[in-house]
Amino acid sequence: MVPESSAQVPQADHLTVFFASQTGNAESISRNIHEQAQERGFKSSHYVLNDFAKVDWEKEECLVFVVSTTGDGDPPDNSTKFWRHLRKLKGSSGLTKGNLEETVDPWIKNLWPALAHQVICTPTIHDLPPFHLSKEEETIIKEIIEKKKHESSHPPSSPKAAAATATISTAVT
Repeated sequence: MVPESSAQVPQADHLTVFFASQTGNAESISRNIHEQAQERGFKSSHYVLNDFAKVDWEKEECLVFVVSTTGDGDPPDNSTKFWRHLRKLKGSSGLTKGNLEETVDPWIKNLWPALAHQVICTPTIHDLPPFHLSKEEETIIKEIIEKKKHESSHPPSSPKAAAATATISTAVT
């Protein structure tokens, strides 16, 4: 069963990953997140920050930003259009520096359980081998599967619901 508090949170149907990188590190990290998201059953899009205008911001519900800094905290060259756009909206804010190795791995590890609560995901056995899951991720996936099993005992109300049920059932068997 999905806990009451989780059941009341609306979920996005996809996530969008943005990156800004001067040397390629943030781009590589963001591409890895995008690919892992797809492997884990999320629908995911991937953009450089300067392509922000290609996204319909009114419809976006879950965004992941992977942004490096250069020099004294300046934004990377491939994000300058985005930062100018943000300054027009909210005013300028300072950026901080962080140690990449100490920050990225724990952040990504905690990203997947957080996204599982925010974005619709269709997990499969192949996409989510048990040895790659944290205890929290295992619990979330089990709750989703149990919810889908319960829903499948009642006839689906639409073809889309039937497809979702069939996908989860296939993953369980």
